[in-house]
Amino acid sequence: MMREIKFRMWDDEEKTMIDGDSLAFEEYLPIKDLLSQDSIMQFTGLHDKNGKEIYEGDICNCPETGVDGTIVFHNGRFTWTDGACHWDMVLNSKDGQPRDSVIPEADDLVIIGNIHETPSAKESQE
Repeated sequence: MMREIKFRMWDDEEKTMIDGDSLAFEEYLPIKDLLSQDSIMQFTGLHDKNGKEIYEGDICNCPETGVDGTIVFHNGRFTWTDGACHWDMVLNSKDGQPRDSVIPEADDLVIIGNIHETPSAKESQE
């Protein structure tokens, strides 16, 4: 089974998150150009401790360490970074499911916000 491909987008004018099913692109650009916009975030295929879908741009807390980190797409994979280190959040290439060896485990993380709605959480990592 492959992971579900989903997106969401931050509308900076309205200050709201738009679900991927509601996205409509008025521009006729290559998809790679549209998806490189900072406001468009891709679903990682992973869920946090509470079952919430983790998207790139989400700010997550690791309760075991108390460290907050941001989900970013880095070197071809999703990573959780605290500003100093990157931890891979990669999917198993055989079945598209999350690997068990992800450190920290995605299901140990708790989403506490995202880079658009809670920028103060991001600033605390820098």
